[in-house]
Amino acid sequence: TLDGSDGKQARATKSGSALGEVMDHGVDALATVLITVSSMDMAAFGASSWCTWTPVLTSCAGFYLSNMVLIHKGRQDFQDVDIQEMLCGIQAAFGIGAWRGAGFFRRALPLGLTPRWLFVVAGSGGSVANCAMYVASVAKTDKPAHLRPQFLALGAFLGAAACNVATLGGSSVAPFVLAATAAFGDVSRRLLHQRVGVPPGAWLTAPTVLLLALPAAPERARWRVALAAAGLAFVGAARSARAMADALGVDVFTTRRRPPPPPASPEAWRTKKR
Repeated sequence: TLDGSDGKQARATKSGSALGEVMDHGVDALATVLITVSSMDMAAFGASSWCTWTPVLTSCAGFYLSNMVLIHKGRQDFQDVDIQEMLCGIQAAFGIGAWRGAGFFRRALPLGLTPRWLFVVAGSGGSVANCAMYVASVAKTDKPAHLRPQFLALGAFLGAAACNVATLGGSSVAPFVLAATAAFGDVSRRLLHQRVGVPPGAWLTAPTVLLLALPAAPERARWRVALAAAGLAFVGAARSARAMADALGVDVFTTRRRPPPPPASPEAWRTKKR
């Protein structure tokens, strides 16, 4: 509820800003992987099944492409049935699971289907439909050369994640989820920075490269690779917060404005203003 109402509240109080969008959507980027992994875990297809991970990857693609629309159009596109309705469905499913038990989603239905297939069809189908709409929308707003680096960044993340899913087998899922959360948060952060005028920089990000390295790492070393990815993503986010705060003249994580230092001379002040 709060996630869907904060933008409306900001517009009503005239306190919205592009920087607020970066903060809001940056937190959402970190939650995207965790929310979809949690919901698919209740469906219990197994860690090595693509039925588990396809909705995760399509949800990440939908979130990223939605923010590409924001970057290029200055606003996001939404349908009558969109992410808020999908989140309500996930919450309802968790309520049913708590009430009837997780086994409810594996009960047989006509044609050999089970309720857990609704997770795959609704999650993946809705996300793929939104992805197609976002790509068509953003393609009308800018030149392909300007869009290519952003599509490559998304492809790098999805490719790295798919390589890991293909090699999961019976290995632990937790390191992959941690690395994927860090990598997607980092890729989304670099995209969202363009909303406040920060250039894209190096698109092949270190957390994504480390995520790609997970399949080749020995089982006992995968936690180290995942923690390294999370650490690099945190360092990048902290440096970004400091850079944006310095540009705005505020303290990091506060709204108190710092007084500018007194100029050494009128000439120095004019140089600084330029």
